Amino acid sequence: MTSIHSQAGALSDGDFERIRALMRDRAALDLSLTRKVLVVSRLAQRLRQLNVPSFGDYVDFVESGRDPNELHLLVDLLTTHETYFFREPEHFEHLAKVIVPTYAGRSFRAWSAASSTGEEAYSIAMTLMSTLGLSMPWEVVGTDVSRDAVRRAARGVYRPDRLEQMPKGYIGRYCRRHGDDDSAICIVPALRSRVHFQVLNLAAPLAAVGGFDVIFLRNVLIYFDKDMRTQVLNQVCQQLNPGGWLVLGHAEIMCARPSGLRQGTSTIYRKPAMQPAHMKTRAAPSYSPVL
Repeated sequence: MTSIHSQAGALSDGDFERIRALMRDRAALDLSLTRKVLVVSRLAQRLRQLNVPSFGDYVDFVESGRDPNELHLLVDLLTTHETYFFREPEHFEHLAKVIVPTYAGRSFRAWSAASSTGEEAYSIAMTLMSTLGLSMPWEVVGTDVSRDAVRRAARGVYRPDRLEQMPKGYIGRYCRRHGDDDSAICIVPALRSRVHFQVLNLAAPLAAVGGFDVIFLRNVLIYFDKDMRTQVLNQVCQQLNPGGWLVLGHAEIMCARPSGLRQGTSTIYRKPAMQPAHMKTRAAPSYSPVL
């Protein structure tokens, strides 16, 4: 049997660069030169499904635009969506004990800016439900560049092993068995109704998503090159309401230093409560999820 490493030779350096360019332009993601084997492993089956003889022919097909959905599928195949509930749990503890109390009595908006298949967004929602309840006005918005990930997030159906880090009391409160399937759980409707998902490229204009009181931007900046990282970070920070909080992943603390925000912990920053009128963020939009 031909190994993936030997198959990688069938992906020429030129075609690999074309794929890297597509990912930069479509998803603002920088595929490192060391990820050639990963690209081959993720795309080999797709070439067989299409009966395309070579990686070069496949790139020609994607670039031709004859099937616009193929570019979306390429992004889905080459982006990583493996995550789980309450990853880096101290961030959710900070949300519950420090951030939420500063907004008592006011509408609260949270953004999971690289939400993948939704575990982070629902973890935020569970935290808000447990602290603010259903009577208070709050919502969570989850965005991701992958259409497939967004569809899966909106369904809210997961394998039980994704719940291993979830606080025990939350499982019975916010999760149910998915129909007759013992191998899957689903998020309860009352919680799911407070979480909205849409496809969004973080390198594109972001003003339409509105302003937020807390933004989780975790485990995504590490996939951008330096210039794109700066652009995305600056754009995301523009969507923070005055006094709002930015939460970065631990993997990003060595590559991201948001300007104009005050550092609280090593990964949590806050925008000053007052700012000039021309810097104010837009109001929350009339929300229409794109699935």
